[in-house]
Amino acid sequence: MYQESNIVELKEVLIDDVKKEIVAFLNTNGGTIFVGVKDDGTIIPFLDQKEKDSMDCKIANWISDAFFPNTSHLIKHYFNNDNVLVIEVLVGEEKPYYLKEKGPKPSGVYKRVGSTIRMAND
Repeated sequence: MYQESNIVELKEVLIDDVKKEIVAFLNTNGGTIFVGVKDDGTIIPFLDQKEKDSMDCKIANWISDAFFPNTSHLIKHYFNNDNVLVIEVLVGEEKPYYLKEKGPKPSGVYKRVGSTIRMAND
């Protein structure tokens, strides 16, 4: 059911690198990130409510604080029936989107190329 593509990214855990994936989807064609899924599609479900609440809070903080311009209307997150975290990212209209901590330079701006992310150039 879960397979990586140009619009799907699989992650086992919610780490800060997921922010780069979100920026890349915002700057290209949008996409979906499934957290709790290995690269081979094996599900590692999040069953502990405390862990789920923590991840929900982390993403909400990212949406409000980590990206520029405002992305609150472009990112939706929830846990699906497999207890996998789903992060849906729409393509942004105010490109380039970037990580606030890095600024609008190549180290903060990413784009999706196939099933990989790349730093944007000047």
